[in-house]
Amino acid sequence: MRLKKSIIEFAALVACLPAALPAMGETLSLDECRAMALQNNAAVKIGLEKVESAVNTRREAFTKYFPEAEAGAMFFHTNKDVFKLGFLDNIVMVDFLNKGRSAGVGAVQPVFMGGRIVNGNRLAKVAEEASRLELEYTRDNIIATTDTYYWDIVKLMAKRSTLASARLYVDSLRAQVAVALEAGIITDNDLLEVDLKRNQLKADSIDLENGIKLSMRLLEQFIGATPGSVTIDGEMIGDEMPQFPENVYCDAATACMMTPRYQLLEKNIKAKELEKRIAVGNNLPSITVGAGYFYDHMLGENNGFAAVSVTATIPISGWWGGSYAIKRSKSAVRQARIERDDYGQLLRIGIDNAWDDLTSAYRKAAIAKESIESSAENLRINRAFYDAGTAPITDLLQAEALHRSSMDNFIEAVAQYHVSLTAYKVATAQID
Repeated sequence: MRLKKSIIEFAALVACLPAALPAMGETLSLDECRAMALQNNAAVKIGLEKVESAVNTRREAFTKYFPEAEAGAMFFHTNKDVFKLGFLDNIVMVDFLNKGRSAGVGAVQPVFMGGRIVNGNRLAKVAEEASRLELEYTRDNIIATTDTYYWDIVKLMAKRSTLASARLYVDSLRAQVAVALEAGIITDNDLLEVDLKRNQLKADSIDLENGIKLSMRLLEQFIGATPGSVTIDGEMIGDEMPQFPENVYCDAATACMMTPRYQLLEKNIKAKELEKRIAVGNNLPSITVGAGYFYDHMLGENNGFAAVSVTATIPISGWWGGSYAIKRSKSAVRQARIERDDYGQLLRIGIDNAWDDLTSAYRKAAIAKESIESSAENLRINRAFYDAGTAPITDLLQAEALHRSSMDNFIEAVAQYHVSLTAYKVATAQID
């Protein structure tokens, strides 16, 4: 029920997306980027068509419970009589029957078909459920990819801010060094060191802007947006630590069984078992009952009659090959179970690894947060030493570089935390 409800809600969301999306040029949130990706992605559209096809297949299978009815009519007119009768040693010949008409209607109701109809309907239902699981799996992967592209952009924009702060700091320092040089307090070498640092920051800025441009184009292409139309909020990574993700933790063995991939393997086993039952049913007798009414007009007379029938069919010769078909289907069931158990172990390992990645990103963010405080204090001290004339300019520039690096490390860790959080939710079937 949860899966069916989620798919119905998902299809309804896709159907109403055009009215819900913001106008082009506005800043897009992560949820809006997800919605656009789900709306425009070809794999989702194909998945929805597969679900619709599976629904129609199930409905078609249900019609096998009903009688098969047929009606037919015939009229004929020949260029000569069909029958001839001779009398008195064929001296007298009589020709007759050169035209006529007939019609009939009948229905056949299956009574016992070896379980083929029942199991065929169950198999069609399993196929429909599998198509919905495939769609859910596709949706989760699209959301995970969208989040990766989105947080790449947020990360680079946050680094743009730290780089801008570093450039302002170095520009301010250059002005101070230029005054000191003019006063003869320092040598040209100090100014050269600062200029080299300024040029390096300018080069870094060019690389960063190119990276933002490329990442933005990748996101726009993936979500189906017009190039140059998307704007992302670059202030999503602040100074605060993200919350420890204890509220999303799930036991790997339990979460594994909730994932679409594992449930697909379960559906595969069920499908193979139903195919085995159908193979058994193919070797069982079948019984049908029929009824009909028939009418003909021949030799100028109208004739009509009704009939009922009972038919029993026993596939005697089919038993030779049928026994091997049953053995083959049993082997397919065992193979499906082996695949489920093996892949289930891999899924549990993947869930544990996703949790390790998530907690690792959190711990790295915490370490980077401490490093920011330490590097800021180190920068303050080196600035005081330089202003007092007890430390060279290179020490101050190195302290500034360490401070910027610690902030970039924090940004990297926070962005990776959010990407890993989505990956863990996907791995444990918790994605919204």
